[in-house]
Amino acid sequence: RRSSDLFPTLSGVIYGVGTVSLSGDATTTSPLTVAYSVLSGPGSVSGTTLTVSGAGTIVLQASQNGNANWNAATPVTQTLVVSPAHLTVAASLTQSKTYGQSDPVFTYAITAGLVTPDTASNVTFTGAETRVSGENVGPYQVNEGTLAATGNYTIISFTAGTFTINPAPLTVTASNETKVFGTTDPTLAYTYAGLVNGDASATFTGALTRVAGENVGNYAITNNNLAATGNYTITAVV
Repeated sequence: RRSSDLFPTLSGVIYGVGTVSLSGDATTTSPLTVAYSVLSGPGSVSGTTLTVSGAGTIVLQASQNGNANWNAATPVTQTLVVSPAHLTVAASLTQSKTYGQSDPVFTYAITAGLVTPDTASNVTFTGAETRVSGENVGPYQVNEGTLAATGNYTIISFTAGTFTINPAPLTVTASNETKVFGTTDPTLAYTYAGLVNGDASATFTGALTRVAGENVGNYAITNNNLAATGNYTITAVV
């Protein structure tokens, strides 16, 4: 007698499901047992249990050998597409540089979605994060850019981060000043060093001051409220 197998379409499997029961998926016109095997792809079969080991396309075969009363059925194949597991990724929170420096490589972390026993080292990424453009001091949002997970994973959620450009340091040197006893103090002048990024000058507010006294002698010049603005900050007054 002839025997035939019917193997319906399989779908809806995501990496991390572990095992899939094939019991009852393939039906036959004979009372004989249907045997399953994996022809290709990330999986293996034991009895009627399919173990999924990765994302990709699994080609399964259902067959029946026959016996004295039934002829062997023609094997039937079916394709199962295993979708990548879903990752949640977040940009690192503490990323920064000093004004005038090149951007570092932006970093990130997996916050959810790893399939046991996988760790972050089992995930391969391509591409890179990007940030909102700009080189002045201030915060800039870090976005997903072209970052993508490959293989067994895909990114379905990305939490943006903040990249901060901090002011570049300036060293201010007070100029030596003099006056004649009984006259008004001159404006206390200074020079500065530390300009970067091709800048020709920096902008300041406030002023220097000196130790109080009007008798003839030397008086130290110190910082009163002199401050650099914009992309610079004063780190020393000498």
